[in-house]
Amino acid sequence: MVLALGAPLDGAFFGGYVKPANWTENRRDRHLLENQTGKRQVVVIMRDRNGIALPFVFRSEAQSIATIASRVDGDYLRRRSPELGYFA
Repeated sequence: MVLALGAPLDGAFFGGYVKPANWTENRRDRHLLENQTGKRQVVVIMRDRNGIALPFVFRSEAQSIATIASRVDGDYLRRRSPELGYFA
């Protein structure tokens, strides 16, 4: 299914929460890669103007670009690519 021109996109991150330790001296820096769980995922929803919603789950936002490019009208992407640098 190819979405129409200007289909709204929305995304959110879920999972991967690391509970901090009770004592401050035992806490780890949760921004560092070795202290993360690796379970974090991105849910991307593409909505058509007719009310059809296509949900997809990815490991990162970068992985969603190929799916979005294949599902949105190609003429729309070609017009937006040089201007904003999307889907290059």
